[in-house]
This record gives sequence, C-alpha cells and structure tokens, in this order.
Amino acid sequence: MRSSFFYSNHLSLLVLACFLALTAKPQLIINEVSQGTVGAQEYVEFIISGTPSCTSSCVDIRGWIFDDNNGWHYPGPVGIGQGIADGCLRFSLDTMWSCMPIGTIIVVYNEAEPNPALPPADPTDANGDCVYILPGNSIFLDRNDTAPNTSGFIPYGGLPFTNAGVWIRTGMRNAGDSYQIVDPNNTTAPYFSIGWGDNTLMQNIYFSGAATGLVMYMANAVDNNPFNQANWVAAAASTNQTPGAPNNPANAAWINSMNNNCQVAPPLVIDTVIPVNV
Repeated sequence: MRSSFFYSNHLSLLVLACFLALTAKPQLIINEVSQGTVGAQEYVEFIISGTPSCTSSCVDIRGWIFDDNNGWHYPGPVGIGQGIADGCLRFSLDTMWSCMPIGTIIVVYNEAEPNPALPPADPTDANGDCVYILPGNSIFLDRNDTAPNTSGFIPYGGLPFTNAGVWIRTGMRNAGDSYQIVDPNNTTAPYFSIGWGDNTLMQNIYFSGAATGLVMYMANAVDNNPFNQANWVAAAASTNQTPGAPNNPANAAWINSMNNNCQVAPPLVIDTVIPVNV
C-alpha cells in the first residue's frame, strides 16, 4: 500500500534542485579587464556568478575590495616598478549593493580617460538591463588613498575608507600587474585575481608578457568555471573588448543562464498533491 505521506516526484525533484542550487555558492568574480587601445582607457568588468537557489538569488557585495597588485603578486621584495598603485577601492556600504542579482554585470572604469567602447554611465541600472556602469569616482564606491603602497603590504582589514572612489587607486601597469577582488571577511588572500607579466604569484588566471593594448576576458572556452585558465583569452582590445556586454556567444549563454536573460523568473510552485492510496 502506498503511504498517503508519499509526495509526488515533482516535489522530490524540486527539493533536489534546491539542494544542488544551494551548494553552488554565489560569488563576485572578474569577467573582463581591459588596458584600452591607447593611454589609460582602463576598466574592469565584474559579474555576480552562481546558481539562484530556492532561498536566494542575490549576493551582498558591500565592502568587497578591488585593487591592482598590493604586494602579494610580485616574486621579490615589495618596491617601485611592480604595478603597485597607492590605495584601493571597494564597493560602498550603500544598500544598493546589499542584494545584487546573480548574473548582474558591473563595470568600473577610469573616469579621467573613459574608454570609447563604454556604454553610457548607469551606476544604478536605471534601465533595468542587469548592467551597472560606474566611473571610478562614483559615490557608490569608497577609496583608501594610501594603502597598500610600495613600502610594503598593509592588510586590508581595518583600513579606513572615504566615500567616492578614484580610479587611479587601482591603475594598471602594462608591463606587469594584477587585478584582484578581496572578500572583506577574508583579507589574507585574493578571492579572485588575474595577473600578467612579472606579477606571477597568487594568481587564479595569469598571462605572460605585457598587457599593452590587450583585453583579458572569460571566454567560457571549455566550461563555465571562471577559475579555469583554459576559459580565458588575452586579445587585442581594439577588436575584442566588450564592456557591459557578454564577451562572446558562450559567455552570453552562461550569463543568460544565471540571470534568465534579465527577466524576472516565474515563482516556484511546489506540487504537493498526495496520491490516492491503493
């Protein structure tokens, strides 16, 4: 006899799907970094990656730090000529950042020399396209003007921050540098880092040689793991940079799978129909 407490397969599958989603931790990662074609037309593109779960589809990124080389990445004594720009930036404590939907793109760029490929500034996603475009001096960012610096790494934990950023605090060196994200709950190592040239240590993604005129981007070449070197490409910025947009069809498919093509997902419906006993 089948128990009246035996729920339908629909419920079981839904519970399993929820469990699997919860095991895929949402994360803030880099999707693209460009040195621009001339001058300092730099920008970094972040993405909120992960799998929306039954209980959450957003990530709190308040206080997450982003920076260039801070002294972690050069294989030698900390000093001048290693890509260490004084200071760092972080996402401000504004409530806007408290629940960023998975699949959201965030671009931060050099306000002093905007890259011509950038879409119009949209620091609050006013047009609802799941893309935030912020100048480095946005009030939705905070900055520290002095640390880290070439005198040696100063731990991020406890650093004072001032509201409104300045891109130069994370300006990149063409010959060798890094771009990294640091979780404010673990400031002893980068959460995600991409480097080039002589910045060879503690990198998740690394490219040898200078990055002059290049863009480095997640191409989803073999899978959807941004920590897999095989998924990344370094190419000419003039023809390959795509700030605020997917990097290629595979990258677009990955992003759309996370944000449902920037459409509101239909509410979950749990089928709790109990079969008739036999």
